[in-house]
Amino acid sequence: MPFREAGYPLGPLYRIGRSPNPLAWPSSRPKPGNKRFDDPRGEFRVLYAGATRRVCFLETLAPARPSLALLSQLGRIRTGRTGYDVPPIGRLPEDFLGRMMGSFHLQAEQRWLDFRSAETYQALREDYPDTLIAFGHGDFDASHALSADRTLTQAIARLAYERGFDGIVYQSRLEPTLDCWALFDRSRIDPVAVRAIADDDPDLVEVAALFGLSIR
Repeated sequence: MPFREAGYPLGPLYRIGRSPNPLAWPSSRPKPGNKRFDDPRGEFRVLYAGATRRVCFLETLAPARPSLALLSQLGRIRTGRTGYDVPPIGRLPEDFLGRMMGSFHLQAEQRWLDFRSAETYQALREDYPDTLIAFGHGDFDASHALSADRTLTQAIARLAYERGFDGIVYQSRLEPTLDCWALFDRSRIDPVAVRAIADDDPDLVEVAALFGLSIR
């Protein structure tokens, strides 16, 4: 059964990266990585992006959130959607405001694996049951696609690459209505703009408040 192919995004994609070029590919020497769709063999590189600026901030800042253990210890209680009833206790990563936001379009005639669809999940169940079992899964659905099991998702990235896909479209674990993109290093992009991230950026301010992070 074939994997489902995703359509092209209606607008640009976005990426938060380091200055001076947030759209630069990782090291020119691929190596096994620890991100969701990195190649487990280290033979191709992956550039991660989001369909909106918001999802880029969500994905990038999530590791800086106060831990569950700390929140439990302090007994903090939310008072609304965008903040706490006491000052935030987390902070942005030290160098975060030195990073940049880049935007780009995907060039035509490329193939994107849709890792959000029932058709793709079913294709994995039918074509690779031994692989799923070997990774300790008795089934496969959206709960597995969004899990923290990087060994499984990296293996699926490898399958997608070998099947000729140029990247993968998947749901954010932090807000599943928002899409993320993992671009393999053979994919082609057209840069649109690169801008510094300001401390009063509306999307940054909103996500930082949501996560209980102090910007300054």
